[in-house]
Amino acid sequence: MIRGDKIKLMTATTLMAFLVTPHGAFAWANTLDLFDSGVIVTAPPAPARINSTQQDIELVVPVRERGPLGQATIIIGADDSIRIRAADLVGLLRSLITPAAAQSLTGLANDQGYLTPEAVRGLGFDLVFDPGLLDLAVSVPLEARQRQTFELGFDTSVTPPTVTDRQAGFSAYVNYRASIDYLHRDTGSREKGLQAPRFDLDVNGSVGPVAFENLLTIDADAPEAFQRNASRLIYDQSDKAIRWTVGDLLPEGNSFQSASDIAGLSVARLYSLRPNDRFVASRSSRSITLREASTVDIRINGATVRTLTLQPGTYDLQDLPLTQGANAVEIVVEGPSGAREVISFDFFSDATLLAPGVDEFYFSGGVRAPREFGSIDYRQDDPIVSGFYRRGINAQLTAGANLQATKDASLVGAELVYGGGWGLTAFELAVSNRDIEGGGYVARVEHRVFRELKTLPGQETFDFSIEMRSREFATIEQLGSATNFAYQAAARYSRPLSRSLTASIGADYAKGRDQLRDRYGVTTFANWRLNYETNVNFGATYNSNAIRGEETNVFVNLTRRFGARRTVSAGAESRSGLVRAGYSRAPERSLNDWAYSVDVSRTNEAIGLNGAAVYIANRGELEVNHATVFDNDGEIANQQTSLRAYGSVGYAGGRLGIGRRVYDSFGLVSAHSSLGRRPVLIRGLSALEESARSGPLGPALVPLGSYYAQSVPYDVEDLPIGYDLGSGLFQVQPRLHSGYALTVGSAYYVTASGIMMDDQGQAVSLRSGRAVSLDDRDAPQADVVTNRQGRFAVSGLSAGRWRITLVGQPALIYDIVVPDTTLYRAGEIRPTVTAGGSR
Repeated sequence: MIRGDKIKLMTATTLMAFLVTPHGAFAWANTLDLFDSGVIVTAPPAPARINSTQQDIELVVPVRERGPLGQATIIIGADDSIRIRAADLVGLLRSLITPAAAQSLTGLANDQGYLTPEAVRGLGFDLVFDPGLLDLAVSVPLEARQRQTFELGFDTSVTPPTVTDRQAGFSAYVNYRASIDYLHRDTGSREKGLQAPRFDLDVNGSVGPVAFENLLTIDADAPEAFQRNASRLIYDQSDKAIRWTVGDLLPEGNSFQSASDIAGLSVARLYSLRPNDRFVASRSSRSITLREASTVDIRINGATVRTLTLQPGTYDLQDLPLTQGANAVEIVVEGPSGAREVISFDFFSDATLLAPGVDEFYFSGGVRAPREFGSIDYRQDDPIVSGFYRRGINAQLTAGANLQATKDASLVGAELVYGGGWGLTAFELAVSNRDIEGGGYVARVEHRVFRELKTLPGQETFDFSIEMRSREFATIEQLGSATNFAYQAAARYSRPLSRSLTASIGADYAKGRDQLRDRYGVTTFANWRLNYETNVNFGATYNSNAIRGEETNVFVNLTRRFGARRTVSAGAESRSGLVRAGYSRAPERSLNDWAYSVDVSRTNEAIGLNGAAVYIANRGELEVNHATVFDNDGEIANQQTSLRAYGSVGYAGGRLGIGRRVYDSFGLVSAHSSLGRRPVLIRGLSALEESARSGPLGPALVPLGSYYAQSVPYDVEDLPIGYDLGSGLFQVQPRLHSGYALTVGSAYYVTASGIMMDDQGQAVSLRSGRAVSLDDRDAPQADVVTNRQGRFAVSGLSAGRWRITLVGQPALIYDIVVPDTTLYRAGEIRPTVTAGGSR
């Protein structure tokens, strides 16, 4: 928890506790004295009586049921009885309980609309008010619970956090990859010495809802020193998962289509734009009812893929993370006593199947624009269209069609994918036509079978495919017809032989045409996991190559891990005479750490020695790489040393930041002026790890994803005691290539405390009100409450004049002048429009 959160939690809890405890004044005084020392004080233990004021007290308290639900209004009676506003409680529980249970609760309310713990106990509900924590704990009976949905793959039913921060209207960033090489001797194309530097630049950003991308290269040694590799504009309809692109398009192909370079317009359905909707894969679902809090293991194909701790209730287990194949799914339920129950079922799932009624597509049109010799050749006289469409017919059947056409060639195709308990079968067919070669066809059938083994962990799998094509078939990118093979067939079988050893064997055959010989081959492979740290894979291949003749190869590879970061590897193969060994270390921290590797290898023709080291810094990454190649006589054939730098420069909301590479969107995080030059720390995977920080070079640059809600946790180094940082989290949901200008801290960081007196010099007890700035109309209002001795504390103020108005009879108004400090003790204050406090 960040220090600002601690102060706010302490203030709220302590103030509320003092309303209902006779020792509130003493505890509050001690709390004020401890503010400056940074000591966190918890609420004092509750005495025998909850309410000692001899009058009813109305409070708004947190409500929890296995976690926070929200807030509800309660009344603590003069006789210590508890009454809860029915509308608040039922509203908080509505997503957890059945409509009938909600109606029954509402019917138990008294004439004033309040429920009592005694009344709801008859329905099986328990309501317990904790006077120490000042919250209300709710226990819901099993029969009153709704059937709950729990997503085991993507948690699509989870409501993302509220987005509180907005991206800048214009933002841009430049990803750079700079490199410079030194050749220790001449090569065939380059001379010895320092080479010209090379810069690869991605210039991306957004203007409103439109994103732009530009991919550039600067290389003085290239035929074209400045190269523009692509430029495009992108508009996303994220609510429909549709992306529009104009400019140099990203090549997309399906089935037998070619991935052609096109300049023009495209539209595509991309489900990555809607990460909270899981539409792509078929779903399976089973429901379980738990009578007690239990541990639930989800096992797919013998492996535990998820372990859950669930409370009593009925659960639909949806979107199971099924692997490809006919899966054996086990749900193992273990109760608190250790009793176990196993629920088993099978269901087929594969990534190429779409859920019923779901479609995906990509359509583009324009002119061919191949990249040649460092530039783009826009062939305005060569139009092209390309696209495909796929749709889920039902849970086991998906159908699709595709089309590509230029002025002198075309290809039309169709596909059908069927998944059943016996495997997955895919049928693909395409016909082509070229002005010169004429028409041709190609057909392919693939079948995959997976079977769970009962005696060993893992699956037994069998894959088979056969493809036939006519002599005249050609894609739109082929200059002539495909005259290689008339048909090709391949099969593969794999299964575990023991708990640590898995083996597979495969064979393929291709029928040659004319002078091209037939091709056939056999491959065997095994993977042996000795333990968690050590893994060995080995195998052999035989190929009768259509061009090079017969080839045989035997290979073995060993990997040994030392801890989580260090790895030693070695390998050998007979075909090239390769023998190699290497060592690598991965970084332990996100910032200010090293990664390095070194390896040596020998083949029948040469010996290689390579090493690389990367330093990961806050503002970028720096890499040094060295490679040496020796011939068989021990002479250096080639030697090169390279220095490389990676990073980005981002702009958003008038700020400029430097940091590590941005892959999608970004945020620039700075400290408010009230924090001076204190660095802002952006937390990483854990609260103790930094992923970025601000400093002399400007804001912290934080890489972000796009189209899903994300949290950016922050802290401040050497934060002043009592400074209110707020929630400690920014909540963002970026568009593609958008940027955020985020500020940690604000002008409203002061906490004021004191004692409120009336005109007669008596303490103003148990009153509430609000503080409003007299200097800044846009300043947020702050809630104020007094305890029995008239003591108050209010946070979220700024330096200047503030007016506190207490509601009730009579209404009281207090004006105070807050100095520029984090903690301000106002002392005793009286109702007046001119009086200020004294420290």
